[in-house]
Amino acid sequence: RSLRGSASSAEKTSDVQFEGPWFLRIQQSSIDGNGTSKSSLGTPTLEIRLPPSYPLGEDIPEPILHNVMMKPHFKEQFLKELKDMYEVEMDVGILWGEH
Repeated sequence: RSLRGSASSAEKTSDVQFEGPWFLRIQQSSIDGNGTSKSSLGTPTLEIRLPPSYPLGEDIPEPILHNVMMKPHFKEQFLKELKDMYEVEMDVGILWGEH
């Protein structure tokens, strides 16, 4: 997957590769306040699986949570919320990571 575009004012063309999946570590606040992000399950992680058309296509990347303890209803609601935020040409790694 690549995006062709002008790299400088000299109008050089470059390929920017978008490969996935991407993995983002999730910082969780701990009960004891020591700032650790490990749980008994391991490091909480958001996996982002990119469709072949990313970032220019209408297909929505697939968010997957790993090592996160949540009630199934809240987990489904959160993942749906991430998908609803998606817009064509947006950087889901930044937007979803900040959310």
